[in-house]
Order: sequence, then C-alpha cells, then structure tokens
Amino acid sequence: MSLPEFAISGIPLIVIIIALVEEVKAWGVQGKVLRVVSMAIGVAFAVVYQVAVKVPADLMGWLVVVGIGLLYGIAASGSYDFIDKRFPVKV
Repeated sequence: MSLPEFAISGIPLIVIIIALVEEVKAWGVQGKVLRVVSMAIGVAFAVVYQVAVKVPADLMGWLVVVGIGLLYGIAASGSYDFIDKRFPVKV
C-alpha cells in the first residue's frame, strides 16, 4: 500500500479516533495529556491497520506507519479543537 492510499484510507480512522478521544475526555482527561492520548490512539490504530494490510518489511516502513499514526492523532485532536472553538456545546 502506498503512502497516499494509507493516508486517504485513514479518514474513517480519524473519526474513530475523535470518538475515542471524546470518551477519554469524558473520564476527565484534558489539556496536553488529552493531546498525547489522541496521538497514542492514532499511532496504535495506524499500526494495527497497516499490520492487517501488510507488515512493514523495514525500518522505513515502520517509520511511515508511526508518522501517519501521529498525523491521525493530530488531525483528530486538531479537528476536535477546531470544531469545539467554533461550535461550543453548552451543557
């Protein structure tokens, strides 16, 4: 699987990561810890996804998987922050 295919196929994963980050947030985790958690969840999902498709054969393959996972986590937390600042939910 090429890098662009891996990145595009991750869009549904970003939605799942956002949902999981929301669940972690409901447990009271916030701030920088929440950002680290979202990145960790992103890396975990990227690794599992890539291993399910094809196990990377070399170090560069694994670095790409981890890098894409970090991007998933950053995209998930960044998307949440972006939406929350523009459309805050009052409880």
